[in-house]
Amino acid sequence: SKSITEFWRRWHISLSTWFRDYVYIPLGGNRCSRARNILNLFLVWALTGLWHGANWTFLCWGLLYFVLLALEKFLHLGRSWPRPLQHLYTLLAVNFAWVLFRADSLTAAGEQQGLTAQSGREAAAYHRAQTRSGQSGAVVGVVLRRTAEEYGRGRIFHG
Repeated sequence: SKSITEFWRRWHISLSTWFRDYVYIPLGGNRCSRARNILNLFLVWALTGLWHGANWTFLCWGLLYFVLLALEKFLHLGRSWPRPLQHLYTLLAVNFAWVLFRADSLTAAGEQQGLTAQSGREAAAYHRAQTRSGQSGAVVGVVLRRTAEEYGRGRIFHG
């Protein structure tokens, strides 16, 4: 998918259709003022998060999608970007949201995002060092090694 909007049209169609038909449209859908439309989207995505579970991670997951969808709808986020960049944006946003969805707590989600960022920085530093020394580095190896170490320490949530 090249946008979050397109992703949600294709993903979990039955849930999306149910929330559209039984929550969004009865609230007025998009046939109302811009402010009311934003409120409708907010309510739908807050409820979508809570539908998955009574946990802050699910609520934040739903509200993250609300923010991204509102930015795409009202500010046309990503619409003028080259297609590969649109796909990359969607991939990164969805994967970021999956961490929120799967985490046991917001703290665990933050730790996982931090580990991902740290592994990425380590991989980039390793790659720069290998490139300067004339060797072709196995960047993926550094990321996998770091992930395996953290998994062994129990710092990556299990599911």
